Amino acid sequence: MDVINLQRVSDEPLESSMLPFALVLTSEMMKNLRTICVKTLNLADNGIVDFRENSLFSYDHPECFENMVLSGNRFTFHTARKRHELLVLVFKLRNIVLFDLSYNPIHYINEKYLPIPNGNKTFNYKAKECFSQDKVKLNSTVYIYLPPKLKVLRFSHFVRESCGRGITVRNASSLEKLDMSYFQFQRFPDLNIEGENNLKWLNMSGIDSSLYLHKNSVPLFSNVEEAFFRFAELGKNETIAKHLFTLIPSVHVLDISYNSLLKLPNDSFVQNIKLRELDLSHNVLHEVPTAILEIKHLRKLNLQNNNLVTISNSITDWLDSLSRKQEIIVLLAGNVLSCSCDNKQFISWLFNTNVKLDPDDQNISNKNYLCRLSNGDIKDTSEIYDHYHELYSDCNAAIWLRFGISLLVTFTVIAFVFAVIFNFRWRIAYYIYRTFQTVIESEMNLNFTYDAYVSYSDDARDWVHHDLAHKIERKWGLKLFIEDRDLLGGQSYVISIAKSIGSCRQVIFVLTPGLFERQWIMYEIERAKYEKVCKHVQITVLNLGVVVNEVPAEFSSIWNSVCLIDWSEDQHSSDNPWHKLKLRLVLNR
Repeated sequence: MDVINLQRVSDEPLESSMLPFALVLTSEMMKNLRTICVKTLNLADNGIVDFRENSLFSYDHPECFENMVLSGNRFTFHTARKRHELLVLVFKLRNIVLFDLSYNPIHYINEKYLPIPNGNKTFNYKAKECFSQDKVKLNSTVYIYLPPKLKVLRFSHFVRESCGRGITVRNASSLEKLDMSYFQFQRFPDLNIEGENNLKWLNMSGIDSSLYLHKNSVPLFSNVEEAFFRFAELGKNETIAKHLFTLIPSVHVLDISYNSLLKLPNDSFVQNIKLRELDLSHNVLHEVPTAILEIKHLRKLNLQNNNLVTISNSITDWLDSLSRKQEIIVLLAGNVLSCSCDNKQFISWLFNTNVKLDPDDQNISNKNYLCRLSNGDIKDTSEIYDHYHELYSDCNAAIWLRFGISLLVTFTVIAFVFAVIFNFRWRIAYYIYRTFQTVIESEMNLNFTYDAYVSYSDDARDWVHHDLAHKIERKWGLKLFIEDRDLLGGQSYVISIAKSIGSCRQVIFVLTPGLFERQWIMYEIERAKYEKVCKHVQITVLNLGVVVNEVPAEFSSIWNSVCLIDWSEDQHSSDNPWHKLKLRLVLNR
């Protein structure tokens, strides 16, 4: 016999004492069915809550089975007797190809109960929790031996408390399709597939990916070509999503819809070189991930029902380049696009590209997507494109306006910078000069304490102390060495003068008639000449009414290097001596 279909024989609306909906199978009920050699047996959706010994898994000809469907019932394998009967049957199912035990709500996890009043006391009834990590280690690994010809194994929507024992699957070389979607796990088991793994189709939708991707819970599915991970909470962590893709390097079709994905790492699909179809629909993407640029053989990209308003030029150019080599489909329905001036190039691309956009969607004819204008109105893209030049004619004006404003701002900034440089050109030059001089002095190990050493006679004492020192130190901020004020005792006069001149950047001689009568004037001149040769000290002579012919001959040997300033008290003179002296001191500071 080919098929025995007993699906929904026991139905809730037809429940009676003779035909109960909560069915417990007995050996008596199965006495006739067990004797039949049948290829396909369907006992789905019969309200089976339990089975007695020698009933559900006891058959005279198990080698006849090719397909067995037990989905939609409510029985479990919590006892040793039931597990033993199942294992014995599996061992005898030599020709079974498909086994389906889905939609089996046995025991929910993490139940939340209301407080139950009990007399004058109130207590919380707590749901049974999974055993501790230590107890998990004590529980032995469960070994599952698959029938030799089994190709399709389905445990979808299986609801029971699973505390994560280790599971080792053996003899799985024939298994090609595994569906364990929406299996409720409290702790994902350590899954191990021994021997050859030829799995081609995998569905782990509805299982929180953080339960298994943070550890070595899932083996490498190196041969899987179609993989489905819907509602897998991949949006919680981008690293988790990236690690998931490395487990399926040969995947051709990948569905990661309904995962609240905001973005993906740029190198997410580097190892998935065979990927052809990618489903990113029903996420929260604001832009198309640049990670897809690594998919060289893409044929279909599903971006429906995201938060996309546009697609970047780099992505559209890449899609166009692919469309010249192969047919490519992009699904964009469910996104409200932007029809602003910034997005006019993308709107034009929609109607001029060779990429097939939602070809099978009857609601979107002629690439008619929803589009939001700058004023907030929602229009169809076909209507926008029909009035393309009319709607976007002002965009160029805005571009030129922005260009003009940018040009004006640029010119203003340049003019301002030029004005600042022109007005402060001497200060800038002085700063550059001072920086250069500081570097030179540092290289030559020069260390000056004073800006200038002042040599003067008694007839110029008052002028030096009151006029010269006041002007230079208080107003110009420089520091002078004045003999009557700064010369320290304790050493010979000759050594003190030599050290004092050596600690100054410049030497100023106040030339008056009484200067020639000063006892140490000749020594100061010679010392200044020495420091000029050794340290490039500058020498300045302030001539306060002395005839040039009466200048000491000692100055004649360095006259070309001495700055002579004929002093005049006329502040408004074009040849202002104070201005010359300030330039001399400041530029050599």
